[in-house]
Order: sequence, then C-alpha cells, then structure tokens
Amino acid sequence: MSQPFMLQPTTKPFALIVLGILITLMMGCVSNQKLVKNDDIIIESVNSKSTVITHTYLSVTDNVTVLHGELTRRVPMRGQIPGHLHIELINPENEVIKTADISYKRKNRQSQQSQFNLELPISIVPGSVIRITHHDLLSHMSEPPSSPWQDVDANKGHQHQHEHQHVEID
Repeated sequence: MSQPFMLQPTTKPFALIVLGILITLMMGCVSNQKLVKNDDIIIESVNSKSTVITHTYLSVTDNVTVLHGELTRRVPMRGQIPGHLHIELINPENEVIKTADISYKRKNRQSQQSQFNLELPISIVPGSVIRITHHDLLSHMSEPPSSPWQDVDANKGHQHQHEHQHVEID
C-alpha cells in the first residue's frame, strides 16, 4: 500500500517560500494604478484596457529632469502598441499646470515593449504628481507639435477630450 504524497521536512520551507512569491505576484496583478515615489514626487500611471505602463522613474542630469517608462500589452504580442500617452504635471495644490501628449517607441522590431522619455519643462516641487495616462487610440493627435507641452489656463482648466479614471490617493 502506498503512502499519500507528503512534503519532506527539508522541502517545506522551500514550498512556503514559493507559495508566498506566487501570492505576492498575483496580488500585484490586481491593481490598475501604479504609484512610484521619487523624492516626494508621485508618478501615477493610469493604464488602458490593452496596455500597462511600467518601470516609471525620474532622472536628473545637469538640472534637467527626465521622465522615463515602459509600456507592455496586457496580452503579449509583437508589433506597435497603438495609442499615445497623456502626461499631466499636478502641483501640490492639486492643480494641473502642464500637459503633454506624446508617443513612444519600441526598442527594436522584435520587442513586445515600448519606451518613452520626456524632458520636463519645469522643475517639480515635492508633493507634486506626474500622471501618465495611456489612450488606446490616436483620437486627437494629428501631428506631433514642436513642443509636446501645453500651458493650462487656470480659468478654463484643461480641455482634454478623453474620460479619465481618477483615483483618490491617500
């Protein structure tokens, strides 16, 4: 008569570690928003139905701040990721002060990811938020302007033509 499968005492810690890693990975796939703190500046990613914004960070060189990041499709496949990114710079008083619509590029023809880099036009103060929103379609980007940044009129507010998912940040 054979005995039921049982873990050996030496394999139990390993099995618990693997189980913990799997649970952590599954929990990380639930959220649609990714917030990254970088010296008291929050980078908020708003993903689309088809694409996830990942690996966002800021770099500073010679007093120039550059926003970096990657995009991947939710369903892995090769080819260009359709759409564009809408970037909003939000001051600590929760006012949108600058916006930009930008495109992104694949690393190479075989890549399943795209990358973006954007020099920020102003210095960002602690407590500010950089919101990156992916839009699946090029609905309002005809030709890229010479400068992607637009000033926001405080009286009119920003007239962006897409619906956004806004999430309160505690």
